[in-house]
Amino acid sequence: MSEVELYPGRVSPLGLGTIPHADILKYTGLELLQRIVDGKYPAPPISFQLNFTLTEVSEGRAVFRGMPSERHLNPLGSVHGGWAAT
Repeated sequence: MSEVELYPGRVSPLGLGTIPHADILKYTGLELLQRIVDGKYPAPPISFQLNFTLTEVSEGRAVFRGMPSERHLNPLGSVHGGWAAT
């Protein structure tokens, strides 16, 4: 079975996008994340939906900064655990 890339290396008008499969094979996970922080790769589309951004990475650590909005609330009015855990 072959692998399929749905949106290889695509960048949207919002500056969001995906990493080309060849680059995923070329770099370590830490290197890929650092390249996102450095602006060499676009932010992933999920960062727009969840309103957060990757701000720093190091071995065993990734720091995201974000602000939940009304769309991230659960029925009780608090921030949904899925947003906080992501």
